[in-house]
Amino acid sequence: MSDQEKLQSVAANLKMMEEYLNELTQRAQMVTGQVIQGRGASEAVQSLNSGAQEILVPLGSSVYLKLKSSSDIGKLVVGIGANVAVEKSKDEALVSLDESVKALEGLNTSIQAQRNELEQRIGAARAELNEIVQQAQSKQGMA
Repeated sequence: MSDQEKLQSVAANLKMMEEYLNELTQRAQMVTGQVIQGRGASEAVQSLNSGAQEILVPLGSSVYLKLKSSSDIGKLVVGIGANVAVEKSKDEALVSLDESVKALEGLNTSIQAQRNELEQRIGAARAELNEIVQQAQSKQGMA
């Protein structure tokens, strides 16, 4: 393989890895947002029986319904995935939220490990690219 072909191959590989790194970064940001939402929902559910006078229920498009809370919170409707929701008690909902947050945190850890590995591979590819360029320049200087 000629220096030019090797240079093009390494450069193309480097570009693909950088694009994948950007994609992983976006995924990590999305997962982090979901973790924050899950924790916020958990805190909201926990505070339902703590004497809160009014709660705001989001209806969508930044529209909320203001409700007076009661001391006896019955069932909550909890999404379990694939647009399916089930009724759960407050404690069951908290367990479900906790499990969901833990799963998302695990996913985030996995994504971060992939990002770290990819960053190392990108660093190695950049070093290889620089070496190829330097070799090509020294060959031109000798010619």
